[in-house]
Amino acid sequence: MSSRRKFLTDAGTLAAGALGATALSAAEEKPQLSSTKTVGLCGQWRFRTDPTAAGVEQHWHEADYSVNHWQSVVVPHTWQVALASVDYRGIAWYRRTFDVRIAWQHSAVRIEFEAVFHTAMVWINGRLAGEHTRKGYTAFTLDITPFLRWGQSNTVAVRVDNAFNDHMLPRGRSSDWAHDGGIYRPVQLLVTPKTFVERVEIEAIPDFTNHQANLTITAYARNASSNAGADELRSRSSMRRLDLRS
Repeated sequence: MSSRRKFLTDAGTLAAGALGATALSAAEEKPQLSSTKTVGLCGQWRFRTDPTAAGVEQHWHEADYSVNHWQSVVVPHTWQVALASVDYRGIAWYRRTFDVRIAWQHSAVRIEFEAVFHTAMVWINGRLAGEHTRKGYTAFTLDITPFLRWGQSNTVAVRVDNAFNDHMLPRGRSSDWAHDGGIYRPVQLLVTPKTFVERVEIEAIPDFTNHQANLTITAYARNASSNAGADELRSRSSMRRLDLRS
């Protein structure tokens, strides 16, 4: 077996082991999905800029707020592609509806944004689900299970800010890269069992002299069920040494 294949196998085994550490506490839950189901939320969204930052006060995030007069855009999207907003730096909003199946009621449902530049606040059906601040190039997920309406249409609203910010790089208004605001990478729902591997972190330290590398693989598992231990984040780490010559 090649080193790369062995490494992938080790990572998968570790993740499964971490999941097993919390699975027992959810064993008596009702039947759930046996794997992750991905539901894309790209495509048609409603969009408008908010130069006076009035959106929250005017309840643009509320589920029953009318967006018929908002612009229709296709996500992934950046407002810098439009002539009217090519130089706009500030707040803008995105909204859309999506259906939630009754069959998902005993699963965990998360929304994943692969990137929003640079700050995002997310509401589901008018309730704040979370935010991701000053990290315009990294993905993030939010557990939206408590905010969903099963078997109905649901609303997601996203407040995006791409204004220059002294608390993040680059300082001031000088930059070697674009500050294009928007939901510029895909969005999707992740529907999983209530006990799932939330993320796997891999730290690699190469030893070029000996053609080897030390790998630390850490899997984080989460139990989102109502049983004892719910919401407890557990981790399990494993050390591996990889031969770089293979």
